[in-house]
Amino acid sequence: MIKKISAAMLIMFLSLPCIIISQEKEEVKYRPFFLMEDQVKPSMYFEYLDAVKANVQFLADHSFKYPIHTFSDDEYNIYFSIPMGQKIAYVDSINKAFNEVYEADKEGWDNMFKLYDDTYSRNKSFIIYWSKSLSYWPEGLKGEEGNNYIEYMELFAIPGKMDELKSLTKEWVALYKKNNIQTPFETYAGYLGTDLKIIILSRFKNQQDAAMQNAKIDEILGNSEELINLYKKTLVGD
Repeated sequence: MIKKISAAMLIMFLSLPCIIISQEKEEVKYRPFFLMEDQVKPSMYFEYLDAVKANVQFLADHSFKYPIHTFSDDEYNIYFSIPMGQKIAYVDSINKAFNEVYEADKEGWDNMFKLYDDTYSRNKSFIIYWSKSLSYWPEGLKGEEGNNYIEYMELFAIPGKMDELKSLTKEWVALYKKNNIQTPFETYAGYLGTDLKIIILSRFKNQQDAAMQNAKIDEILGNSEELINLYKKTLVGD
């Protein structure tokens, strides 16, 4: 079922004023996100971060229309995430908004982007979507505002097996619900411009909070036969 599993950590370190996606989870079943990813040169990491801070401030000062969350992982990748409308054409609206900022202050835009010179080696854009049915939210749990330490896992589907991987993700949701696990997770699926994969995010206050909550999950699920069987199915299929 899976051709590769990778796990890492994300930290949200900057954002424009943004909508609270968790407040909309009862209203929508899917939420697409437009992501831009830079592979930062390790030797230029802090220079790149200075450029990002200037970038975010520049967009805020020029009333950029869309919220942006900025994340860093532990492999020198930086992600810029913008929630989208339900149609792919929404990307055109995002690009138009960037162009409006550029037209309003071309010199400032050019000076701001010069700060990025020689700080990253690769850039790509793609679309993923949050899925309500593939995500888990314990009943009665309030929002996770301020939980900016994020552990994430990527499950890469074997070609032709993406639907089966989604079905197995629903089984993980059911397992967590059955055992009343109090740690939610958000699930995103690759859609356009990226691999066939599932991305699972769990948000925590910090690394210590993550360790404590993960230990509680281990204590509840232990080495149950149900857990072991589902884990095997996820790795190799039925």
